[in-house]
Amino acid sequence: MDIKEMQYELDQLNDELTTINIQLERARAHQKTTGEYADPDWYQRASAARRIKARDVQLLQRQLAEAKRNRNQSTADRFVTIARRELDHDTFNRILEEAND
Repeated sequence: MDIKEMQYELDQLNDELTTINIQLERARAHQKTTGEYADPDWYQRASAARRIKARDVQLLQRQLAEAKRNRNQSTADRFVTIARRELDHDTFNRILEEAND
């Protein structure tokens, strides 16, 4: 999965998580105003779904951050390869030494 696909998936997961949170909040508000509890089975499944979605969001956020770091590293590696090819040896080494300082 590329970075754009990961970001899209993360947006979808966050939307789903928001929907679940809204449903749970409505159930709590209904209980406070009427004293009537939501179906316990539904409430348990919704709470479990919220935990699973939140875990999936965290996992995908870590994967997305890793992919971005790898992309940045890949760009740096490609830059060095091209610089070695295009620059004369002395210029490349002088720039490399300055960058390492």
